[in-house]
Amino acid sequence: VNPQTLSLAEGSNSTLTATVSPSNASDNSVSWSSSDDTIATVNTNGIINTIAAGEATITVTTLDGNFTDESVITVSTINEDCSATGVIAMRRYDQIPGIQLNDLFTAANFPDSPSVTIELEEFEIPPYVSNNYGAWVSGYICAPETGKYYFWISGDDHVRLNLSSNDNSANTSTIAYHNGHTNLRLWTRYDSQKSIAIDLVEGESYYIEAFMKEGVGGDHLSIGWRKPSNGDGEEPFEIIPGSVLSPNENIPYEIAVTGVSINPAQVSIYEGNTTELNVQVSPSNAANSNVSWSSSDTNIATVDNNGVVTAIAKGNAFIIVETNDGGYTAQSRITVLSENQEVCNANGSITMRRYDNIGGITLNEFFVSSNFPDNPTNTSELNSFEIPSNVDNNYGAWVSGYLCAPETGTYYFWVSGDDFVQLNLSSNDDMSNIETIAFHNGHTNLKIWDKYTSQKSVGIELEQGKSYYIEGYMKEGVGGDHFAVGWRKPSDGDGTLPYEVIPGYVLSSNTAQLFPLQASLKDFIDVAVINVFPNPATDYVNIETFGAYQFISITVFDTKGSVVNVLNQDAFQSSGQNYQLNTSQLAKGVYTLLIVTDDFQQHTEKIIIR
Repeated sequence: VNPQTLSLAEGSNSTLTATVSPSNASDNSVSWSSSDDTIATVNTNGIINTIAAGEATITVTTLDGNFTDESVITVSTINEDCSATGVIAMRRYDQIPGIQLNDLFTAANFPDSPSVTIELEEFEIPPYVSNNYGAWVSGYICAPETGKYYFWISGDDHVRLNLSSNDNSANTSTIAYHNGHTNLRLWTRYDSQKSIAIDLVEGESYYIEAFMKEGVGGDHLSIGWRKPSNGDGEEPFEIIPGSVLSPNENIPYEIAVTGVSINPAQVSIYEGNTTELNVQVSPSNAANSNVSWSSSDTNIATVDNNGVVTAIAKGNAFIIVETNDGGYTAQSRITVLSENQEVCNANGSITMRRYDNIGGITLNEFFVSSNFPDNPTNTSELNSFEIPSNVDNNYGAWVSGYLCAPETGTYYFWVSGDDFVQLNLSSNDDMSNIETIAFHNGHTNLKIWDKYTSQKSVGIELEQGKSYYIEGYMKEGVGGDHFAVGWRKPSDGDGTLPYEVIPGYVLSSNTAQLFPLQASLKDFIDVAVINVFPNPATDYVNIETFGAYQFISITVFDTKGSVVNVLNQDAFQSSGQNYQLNTSQLAKGVYTLLIVTDDFQQHTEKIIIR
């Protein structure tokens, strides 16, 4: 029989379920009986009706074999300590675009000037009424039973459910939410839609509120629950009924938390030392700014309730702060060093220079533009190795600075961008020693790291505490535009995707406006037809044409004008529009490519071999 125990109030009812084994038994009939009909009765269908306070045992018996099972029913007296008026208040705020709750919280008419105020007879707003509005439903629940409750939320678009530990709205915590839409009364799309078990006391009043922000399309908000007598389950037993609800008429809105941050975002400290992290809850006037702290690895570093971190042993750990209101989180990376290790120093940003009004998608078109590199349209500092996305068309970006290695060992780097991108890294802090370590000639979606094999570098050895010049280039044509550089440090191991976008705490700006060796190529590049990459190169150079042009021949000259390699048309096989030239046998230096295409035009390209 299920459930095995049940707590009910006087005058209520519930249903027990009997399961006969095996499921294919010829006779699965059962009978029901109560040990005390003055406390609880049961009918032939297992429906219990409670009569008076006390405890009774309901027994189910199979007609075939007389097998039995029992459920213990505890009946409590109805508590008159709180009552409900039968409704809950909804305030609607119109003409607010966007789908995020922050769009509602920061609107000029919220919370004092709702467009509409109505009372709901259950915890569900009218669906499909408008676009671009927010809803705030608030009031009180009078708990009908003592025990564990489960709550669910379903809405369109972003929604949140807060519950107080009593009737004071200042004590609310977020118990369920989702950042995305669901269909009407769809309770299982996101794990966060269901609360954990929450203990309430019969007869006690609890402040409750829900928020919904609608953009366009379907709009709805529903709150369901399971009372202790309903047990746990995957979906709510019912929409919270008006019989347990009262409206919020007089309590002012408590400013909700919208975010949290930690400063600093990265700390390197020696074993045995302590440091204090500062937390900032947003907005500063949030009603509940309480937070909790935790460590991802207490064997490396611990943290107390005030954000004081103690370094235990060499390694890396994340210290995480979480707001009680909203469950927003932030983290700080803690690197614990032994006494003989150097601390990595960085100023926390990397320099981006943007060059507007440059057509095309290839980096060569960027490099030969008249305003590159000396006259950027805009110069800004990035707090991670990622540029702002979807901002413009027909521009190029040059992101450059210095990387301070936080660990010694093998690193892997990735690039992702739209359209053509390239990542160069020096063997030290001298930009003249750069090599191309990752690139792609074509677009990817935002932070898609595995579309091209060339997006990931080989393993690269770096030494903790040393500074390395690093730079990335992106050329945007039209459509989406973005550029990000990710990595895996030695402690992250190898993998198919980066562990993170390179964070600001290991980066420093390139304040000088110097352009490395690629600048020497710009006078020789014919971007109308030919693209050559990577350049500088080591083992190979890719040469490709655009449009309908085909290669007829490629001749390689050294700086003295001597021919070092000749490729005729039969060398290009099935594709005469792209060719990978093997340069591994060439000595380091500058070479000239004389490329003849089938329109009988000659194109001269300079390449550098390292």
